[in-house]
Amino acid sequence: KKPGVNCGRSFYICARPLGKSGEKEKGTEWRCGTFIWSSDWKKSQSQAS
Repeated sequence: KKPGVNCGRSFYICARPLGKSGEKEKGTEWRCGTFIWSSDWKKSQSQAS
């Protein structure tokens, strides 16, 4: 891990496996590009309530 401001921050990514090419593939059964910082998710959930 590289040191920096994001070191140790929690995040969510797509749970599907990477595609055969090792790339993220939109619209397939393979991993998409979804990436959300945990702190951003918590903010959006509290605003929706």
